Amino acid sequence: AHPGTDTGFGPGNTGLALSTLADAPVDVVPLGARLDVLHALARADLPDYDKHEAEYVRLAASIGAPHGLDAQTILDDLKAVAQGDQDLAATPTGQTLPHHATAFVGDDVCHTARVRVDGKPAAWIFSEFETDAPFADLADWANPRTWPTRAPLLFKKMDLVGGFATLTGIEADPHWRGDFLEEVLLVDRLRTNLDCAYFVQPGRAVGMTYDLISSVDDQITVDRGFLLATDIGGGYHRVKALKIVGFRDQEWDTVAQFVCPMWTDWVRQAVRGGTTSTPKDPGENPTPTTDPGGPQTPPGPTVPEDDVLDEWVDFFAEAAKTYAHLVSDVARKSVAGGYKLPDMARDGARYWSQLAKDWSRAWAFGLEMMQDMAEDGPDVTLRPPDPDRSWRGGRPDQPQQAGYASAAASQAAMDDEGTTVPIPASAAGSSVTVSDLASIGAGGATIPSSGLTVTPTTLGDGTPALRLTVRTSESPPGLYVGRLTVAGGPTVPVQIYVSRAVAGSP
Repeated sequence: AHPGTDTGFGPGNTGLALSTLADAPVDVVPLGARLDVLHALARADLPDYDKHEAEYVRLAASIGAPHGLDAQTILDDLKAVAQGDQDLAATPTGQTLPHHATAFVGDDVCHTARVRVDGKPAAWIFSEFETDAPFADLADWANPRTWPTRAPLLFKKMDLVGGFATLTGIEADPHWRGDFLEEVLLVDRLRTNLDCAYFVQPGRAVGMTYDLISSVDDQITVDRGFLLATDIGGGYHRVKALKIVGFRDQEWDTVAQFVCPMWTDWVRQAVRGGTTSTPKDPGENPTPTTDPGGPQTPPGPTVPEDDVLDEWVDFFAEAAKTYAHLVSDVARKSVAGGYKLPDMARDGARYWSQLAKDWSRAWAFGLEMMQDMAEDGPDVTLRPPDPDRSWRGGRPDQPQQAGYASAAASQAAMDDEGTTVPIPASAAGSSVTVSDLASIGAGGATIPSSGLTVTPTTLGDGTPALRLTVRTSESPPGLYVGRLTVAGGPTVPVQIYVSRAVAGSP
């Protein structure tokens, strides 16, 4: 639905929705997107199947018929996968359809978060996976000129409009940059001018970066990210894809986190020509803004008196009235008609904001109360805060002061970003040398080796690795490449993307 034209939310017609998808051209709604829909419905036990069996079969047939696959087989396979009884790759559907259509169906390959980029709120959308797709296909996928053909569900236009130039500074061929006019269907049709850079190190790595030049519709404040595929041996490649997008209307930053169906269809286009692809836990995450450890608080008594418990019950019951009023307000506007997606985002923000305020108030009060109990013993009251009086740490009639929670929140934000590089077990503990890192974009930006911190670590499977980090406030955003050499061991490529994003929203 387009926010500017949608007439409002109302009861949906399952049969009509299924038929609409079935009738859509494959170059508009690809096979993988159709499988995603049927899998999601299978997880919900195929709602309204008794009324709309024909439409379910029709959508399944639009997937299977071109490949000689029976519609009922597809539905049965997806039900088995949704129930956890079978892996899609082991079913007739998974073995018959192209791998790029079945990859990541039912898998969590899209990770989202709220971030800030140079103080601007945005949504972080990231995927990471390993695939045996050929290097040539990955290089084609990373080339922005191919995006509308490979992922028409998301990309409607990607036109080179100027500034094309061949670049030097890293060992790559080709290596170029250009200004592109991009049109995507994200939460609406959005048009932006992007500064794109693309490089290929044949057989080793391919990648690109993009960053916002201007928003044609004045809707976007942040639009940056990268695509990267690197050879990891054995015919496999590690693939990463990141998009950070922020809107002038900040309500859309929340909605943008729900674009995973379109994003997943986009990243699965990277695995064309492959036979197996496996999602990985994201190695790239927004930088945290506060100390994740938080404060340490002394324990208090475990069970207050019965009348005090009753007062806490009354306290939260009173707080619940606020949410009842919010829900009632939303219901009233929905019945009146014209309740649109921006309204839903705005009311959702009100709900979560109120919830955060209430719980943070209770949490801060509890922390302060435990601190006072550690200092003064059992003389501190355990009663909840009284809205008619000023409280601190369970002591009535004293000015309220900042507690541990606000102290932790006031800590300076960290701004380190980096990457983790696996190394052979035989190289663990050896000294390492890292080259300067060069940006793949125009301008010749570099990160000197002296600006990198190298820390030994271990991957989840026990593989030894090195964590490389850089202070991003000292480097322009972009993808930087270089080499890491282990004494007496191999030289491996290194890539670090500097996003300048930190977790959380203002």
